[in-house]
Amino acid sequence: MMFIEDKFYMMEDVPLGAKVLKLPYEEGVSMLILLPNKGVDYTVIDDEISAERFLSWVKKLYRTKLEVNMPKFKMEQSYLLHKILPGMGIASVFSNSANLTKMSKDAGLKVSEVLHKAVIEVDETGTTAAASTTIGITPYSLPRIFSVNRPFFFFIYHEATNCLLFMGRVIDPTKE
Repeated sequence: MMFIEDKFYMMEDVPLGAKVLKLPYEEGVSMLILLPNKGVDYTVIDDEISAERFLSWVKKLYRTKLEVNMPKFKMEQSYLLHKILPGMGIASVFSNSANLTKMSKDAGLKVSEVLHKAVIEVDETGTTAAASTTIGITPYSLPRIFSVNRPFFFFIYHEATNCLLFMGRVIDPTKE
């Protein structure tokens, strides 16, 4: 687990039964952690996630002092896109009539396979931007705790455009 105490942006989606935490990265990219409240089934929340709801989370974030406890995790997934793309209407590049003359002078070329691999790893170095030090007067009250110790969702997005770059779900944060 990583332990960070600082000022973060968060919000609560009361109708959904979850809290949202923003962890900023460099170059205008941030991660949102969607943590269902204790006793709320994450599979129910899974069905309620939409672009509109995501944008509402981003708009309602407010800054507050928090202690964040979050597991380190790494996820990777490979996709055979040549099996998916034809169903999305991208089929001609895989056929004998493919026109790839701008890539090579050789005639009769076609795409045989498209592999995509997505990897995300979150550890202390991946959240360094969120662990800045603040100098000032510290109040005597303890900060609220945002402990990611149950299934959660994460969304990595570009802040200027709110464009979603990556999303995923961690079912058991106690496993690597």
